Formats: sequence, C-alpha cells, structure tokens
Amino acid sequence: MIRTLASLLAAALAFAPASGANDDFGHNAEASGKVIRTDARVAERERDRDTSSEPDPRKRLTDYLRSAYCLLGRPEIGSDQAVDPCDTFPNPEDLPTCDDGDAWLQPLLRRTRATAGSAWGPWYVLSDWACEADIAPELTAEAFRELVVAPPELHMQPDRRELLVNMPTVVYSDDAVRTFETELLGYRFDVEARPTRYLWTFGDGTTRTTTSAGRPYPAKDVAHVYRRAGEERISLTVTWSGRYRVEGAGPWREVDGTATTTATTPLFEVVERRAHLESATCDEQPDARGC
Repeated sequence: MIRTLASLLAAALAFAPASGANDDFGHNAEASGKVIRTDARVAERERDRDTSSEPDPRKRLTDYLRSAYCLLGRPEIGSDQAVDPCDTFPNPEDLPTCDDGDAWLQPLLRRTRATAGSAWGPWYVLSDWACEADIAPELTAEAFRELVVAPPELHMQPDRRELLVNMPTVVYSDDAVRTFETELLGYRFDVEARPTRYLWTFGDGTTRTTTSAGRPYPAKDVAHVYRRAGEERISLTVTWSGRYRVEGAGPWREVDGTATTTATTPLFEVVERRAHLESATCDEQPDARGC
C-alpha cells in the first residue's frame, strides 16, 4: 500500500480548464492559478500527508478546506475573493453520479504561505466534486494476501492412511466466500474473498484444475485413481479473487490481484491388495495371506 500511495502522490498535478458552466472562468484557470484539477483520491492523500506532518494548524504552510466554489462572504475563508462565479455553480452536470448511500463531497480547496507568519495566498480548487467512496485508499493485492492466509480444509475419502490401487479417491474442499473487516489509512473496509480456481495435485505426477470445490462421496466431482503403490500426499492450491468497499456503503471495487492458499493431506500409503482363496478364516489362521 505504501508503494501504491507513493506512486500516486508522485504524479504531477495536472492543470486543466474547468468545464460546463465554468467555461469563462476555466479558460484563464492556468494563468490565474485559481484551479488545479487532480484526482480526488490523490488530493485527499495529499491533505492527509500535510496535516499529519504538521499537527499544529498555526504552523502549517498549507491549508485545506472542503467547500462549494462560491466562497464570497464566508468569514472562515479569510478572503473576500470568490474562487468561482457564485451564480453559476454547481450545475447538475458538474456533480458526479454516486451510489446509493454514498454522499457527495464538496471540492477540496488549498492555499499556501511562505512562512508561518506570512499572509495566506489565494484558495485553489485542488479537486472537484466527488463521491465519498472515491477518496478511499486502494486495497492492494499485498494487503489482500495478508488477509487471506488460512487455506480451506482439504477432505479425502476414504480418509485413512492406506488407499487401494485402482480404487477412486474422492477429494473436496469448501467454496464459501470469506468476509473480513480491516482498517486502512483511517478507513474501515468490508472485504470479500471468493475462491475462483482449485488446483489439485495428487502426488503421482497428476494434477487437475477445477472452478468448483468438489463434493463428498457418493459424488465424484473430483476423484483420482492411483495406478501404482507407493507413498503419496494430496495438495490443494486455491486462488482467491477479492472485492472491497468502504464499510457498510459505497460501491464494491475489485482487488487488482489475487491471493493463493495451499492445504496438504498427511502422507498416506497406496497399497495393492489381491484376493486369494483360503481354507480357513483369519481368526483361525492370522498369518494367512490377506489377513
């Protein structure tokens, strides 16, 4: 996650004119220095970085505020200059389409000063209107893999230390979706992990890939027949895909990457049994073949 955020914050802030109802203002945005357009998530991370590096607001050289563009007459702004025309913003086309339960976030404004005793410069529009979920940090594949660490249980039938040559061995696992709650940069997330691929390795050089977890006997969705005697063990590698959202609200987002887990059975013996006709029972002759 640190590498991902660092790469985002390292991206240059792109200057671009405003659109829609603010065209007259936007044409001079770069020259006047009043508007900086950048991604809402990048802007929020920048604010978090600056405010955490200097907790005392009296000493900060950068100040942030969420507000609609029309700032004229707002005493907390510290300026009588409006950032955008008051009578033309916001228009419906300027507002993003947010999912149910996801609130709008007003534009994020920024101003700077040279020293703690200097006067503040003008307010800039750092990022436009956004949905609340848009500023949440990304759940990386690395963070996802740290959550999905325990493999699902691997079952085999018959479940014993000796299996017979030329007899089917049934294997199966669990296909339940896993749910987690985690916190990242102050945000609580709901996370779901879904098994999407099962790789069965039977130990005798045979493998099989499925998209389902199999079922217990008498189903034989995933079954294997050993053709020779020897010591073997079965392993199952599950590939997990994930999605996440801000806790209890917001759109689900796919994790850009997968996680894998591996489970292995204890070592077992594959044996060959042959039928023989005997003149007595095993109780009568315990040392007879097949007893």
